[in-house]
Formats: sequence, C-alpha cells, structure tokens
Amino acid sequence: MADNQSQRAIYSHRGRGHFFRNGKKTWEPFQDSSLGAVGGAFARLSRYGGGAELDLHRLKDGSFVVSHEPTCLVRSGYRPLCEVVPEELVSSWKKDRDRPILLSQVVMAMQYHQAATSLWELKEPHVEQGYLSKISRCILDASLMDRVTVIGFEPFLPHLKYLAGESIRVGIIAHPGFLVHRASKYLQQGIGTFLTGWTEGWQKRMFVPYMYLPFLARAVRRLHGMDMRVIAGVVNEHAYMRRLARMGFDAIVTDKPAIAINHFQLLITARVSALETATTV
Repeated sequence: MADNQSQRAIYSHRGRGHFFRNGKKTWEPFQDSSLGAVGGAFARLSRYGGGAELDLHRLKDGSFVVSHEPTCLVRSGYRPLCEVVPEELVSSWKKDRDRPILLSQVVMAMQYHQAATSLWELKEPHVEQGYLSKISRCILDASLMDRVTVIGFEPFLPHLKYLAGESIRVGIIAHPGFLVHRASKYLQQGIGTFLTGWTEGWQKRMFVPYMYLPFLARAVRRLHGMDMRVIAGVVNEHAYMRRLARMGFDAIVTDKPAIAINHFQLLITARVSALETATTV
C-alpha cells in the first residue's frame, strides 16, 4: 500500500470544511491505495469541529475525493442516500470486496451527528451530551423531526435498504426499547441485520437489566424473524467498535451522537488495519 503518512502530510485542514494542498484549495482525489489517509483526514475534521461539513466521494476509478460542499447535509435539505451515491458506484463496491471503506459509513456518521446536535439544541439545550436516554427520546419523536430541517436516526434508516445486500451487512446499535418498537417496521423495509448492546455507562441509563438482553434478542428473532445480535462483556466504546469491525460490518449507525464520528473513525482504522495485514501476509 502507499505511504499513508506521506498522504496525511500532503493534505491539511484549515478552518471549517476546506482541504488545502500546498496552500491551495484542492479537489484532487486521494490515491486509490491511501485508505489510511482517508481515515486520518476524517479524524482531523472531527477535531476541528468540521466533521459535519465534510463530504467524501469515491470516484469510479476507486479513488476518493474530499469536498466541503454539504450535498447530503442540512444546508441543502434532506437528500436520500441514493441521490448522493450513484447506483453504479454501489454496485461496483459490492463486487470489490478488498476495499472495505464505504461512503455510507461517512455519510451516516456526519448526517446523524449533525441531526443529533440540532435536536439537542432545540429540546435539551443544557443537558450533558453523554446522557443517552434524553437524546434517544428526542430522536424518536417523529413530530419533533417534522419541525427541524435535519436528517436524523428515524428518517434516515429506510435508505439503508439501498445498500442492503448479501455482501453488505448493516448493524444498528440502539437500546432494546428501540428495537422492540421499531423492529417490524424496518424489517419490512428490507433492513435485515440489527445489533444491540451497550457499555457499562449505557446500562446505568437504560433501566433494562443487562441480563435480560439475550432473552430480548431471542424474543425479537421469534416475533419478527430478524437477525438480532447481542454483544456482551463490552465495557468501553473502543473495545465495542473493534469487535464490530472484526464481525465484518460495513456500515454502523449509532445513537450515541457525541462520539459518533469517533466511532466511525475507529471502525475505518480497524478495517484498514485488517486489510493491510491481509495484503502483507
């Protein structure tokens, strides 16, 4: 693979939503093999507070291009994922399984992060962002979603059907109440794989004893015929995401908005590391 460190040095970030190369704004794509550079650039944007304004496009030749134009974010209104990702590109990604990074990862992280932040300011302006139960209630309030101009958890999920297929596994991280109330709806829309689980911090806020999760998973499978997995024994987000990456998920949605971008960065890093290991053995 190409020297990812040199790629990271070439592309620098100044302000919000702009990339520069040699002091000039650039539209040049990342090289085809510089998957690690994509992850590094994404991390820089999140640190500068511009992650919600980054657009990452994969070109037909397999390369990446970074744009600050919010084609799929709040300023241009909600656009379905199929408008952002042409069907021919999705088809080529499904066939090209040695490239594990999908645009869907970045789009979901950015759109959801932006939506959750706006909802928080509207309904819970002073609450600590780590308080998962409050933001979950905001996101699941359909009437509230109608009054804001952002895309969030609830209306975005149906578009995962566009990427769902035999070669793409979609995991949805949510608290059990979400799965119980929404499982049949999303199953009918063709989203086949659901995933639940939480850390020690989640357990203190959700009022559902951790020991009941396996029973809940079996009940959901029995009632809805869907694939629901429970990850037990995870005590922090980093271990959680590493385990998800090892399970082979290509796209993950999380209802922890405060660290959504970090989650996706970690997932990308884990998948790139696995790819590098496979190519060097």
